[in-house]
Amino acid sequence: MDNEAIRRDILRLLYALHDEDPTDLIECARLAERLQIPKARVVGNIRYLEDKEYITVIVHRRGTRRYEFAQITSGGIELVERPEKLDEAFPRQEIHYHYHGDYINVEMGDHNTNVVIGKGIYQFNVGSLHPLGEVVNRLIKEVSTQKDLPASAIEEVERRFREMLSILREPEPDLGALQVARRSLVLCGGQVEAATLAFFRQPEVAVQIRRAAEHLIGGWGD
Repeated sequence: MDNEAIRRDILRLLYALHDEDPTDLIECARLAERLQIPKARVVGNIRYLEDKEYITVIVHRRGTRRYEFAQITSGGIELVERPEKLDEAFPRQEIHYHYHGDYINVEMGDHNTNVVIGKGIYQFNVGSLHPLGEVVNRLIKEVSTQKDLPASAIEEVERRFREMLSILREPEPDLGALQVARRSLVLCGGQVEAATLAFFRQPEVAVQIRRAAEHLIGGWGD
């Protein structure tokens, strides 16, 4: 997920909270949980929205602890209520993936104009015959070379990949937990998203998910 989409989601969530209770505040850390987006990405976009005066951030201190709460401003409310202005401020982007063996071509376009605004090619030489654990190690290694990812984000990506591997190795994989982990990685966008898609294209992953789904469906009649 790109930053424009994250900013739109933050504003819409804050708008909904304001609509329920105009005095309501939400802790910035909780925003990341509600949106299922890595905290580091949410914090950076909160700072941007605050600078643009679409939201206000209130700081509360308790002892040595610092808490930040966000609330939408009148300018942010006006932006959400006027979709054309929201699209103008934060253009929606459409991403298309084209698979060619171990290559994933990514083409990103402006939703409003259909103009291609970015392209990328990510290569993952993982093949389809390697043990899944080895595939995960290779994907993590590829992601760790992404220069715009802080160390904490790389650690979170590695944790999520290990979590998905652990889920798939269970006798009865939890597909809900797998979907949560997958979504959190896809929302990172860029090479992390491409690596996640490469992981789910592995034959062993597809087989395990199919078996788990069949078992789940078969269990409904028990």
